[in-house]
Amino acid sequence: MQLQLSPSSQLIDKGQGRPSCFNFQFKINPYSGCLLLLPESDIGLLEAVCDAQHKEPEAHLALAANMIEEACDESESHPLMPQVIGLTDKDWSLVNLVSECHDWDAANQVLMPGAHPLEAQKLVSERRVGATIATGSILIVRHLLEHARNLDSFLGGLWSIAGEQGTCLIEVPECGQLLNRGDLTQLWEEHCAYFTETTLHAALHNSGFEILSSQVTESEGEQVCLTFVKRSSSRQARHTTLPIDRSAERFLNGLPCQIQFIKRRLCNLSRQSTVLLFGANHVAGLFVDVLGEAASHIEAILDDDPGKHGRTLGLSQTPVKALRDVERSKPTCILVAVSEGRAPELYDRLRTMFPKAAGHQLTSLTNFCVEHRGDAYEY
Repeated sequence: MQLQLSPSSQLIDKGQGRPSCFNFQFKINPYSGCLLLLPESDIGLLEAVCDAQHKEPEAHLALAANMIEEACDESESHPLMPQVIGLTDKDWSLVNLVSECHDWDAANQVLMPGAHPLEAQKLVSERRVGATIATGSILIVRHLLEHARNLDSFLGGLWSIAGEQGTCLIEVPECGQLLNRGDLTQLWEEHCAYFTETTLHAALHNSGFEILSSQVTESEGEQVCLTFVKRSSSRQARHTTLPIDRSAERFLNGLPCQIQFIKRRLCNLSRQSTVLLFGANHVAGLFVDVLGEAASHIEAILDDDPGKHGRTLGLSQTPVKALRDVERSKPTCILVAVSEGRAPELYDRLRTMFPKAAGHQLTSLTNFCVEHRGDAYEY
């Protein structure tokens, strides 16, 4: 199945034409069951997203630091003071936290130069960081696997640079719940792999890693999977005896019906309501791209950022406006594309400004895409 997505970070000024599109294709890794969303070409992709600032959740970092500490205490392969190496500049907070727990000095705190996840995963895939990693180091690999354009190459590079006594803390978004409920809004052009805990373990096992410990936790409204691994003595064959998670297959089987269901629902809703979409962000951008011509049923995209006003998002020709500019239209349906943490405060504000919408329909974009699907989304 193929799906066209435009660069979500790109807002288009009116009269400047439509943004370029990347043609993505869904695949399922047959050895792990992991859902892959791969572009036919990388041309322009890094350029399109490298300037966007993406904040990864950090509320769970004490748990991550504790997993590293416990694994170090139980492992005889570690030197007394191993280096803790963060592969991106987002890892400093965890590197520092682990070092404080062990009272390590600055010599044991190392950050690699790959500031952006897409840059860091290329360094690992091309094995261009091995010379800087000491024996027995602990590699922090947070939110890199889901960005890997070639997952096998990335894991092969990680296995090589980790060294014989190397261990890694792997962190990825845990997408099991999202896949099982058919949540289309989880898809993002910067993410290429959508893991569950089971498919992550299978992928790591196939690449020659042994699972030491693993835990799924919620952090700032997002499910994340923390898995601590060490390099096995030899790489495994390209098959696994671990259970295969079928959630990706169910997601793909239901996706065509889900998209058609969303289009029909929005069309029917627009006949009796004025529909607005709040949040000119990557989730909203993907949503209007998937809708195609059906996005015309949305009167406007609202956003608090004045720099976005008067522009369009993704493939949509729907304008981005300030809330005050549509207050007089008295909308009766507002779809909200914001994080779970921000939603309650925003709902209170929207209920005050648009009481008709509050009485009729004020819902998150995720809920809109998956609720009341009935027979339209049978697996």
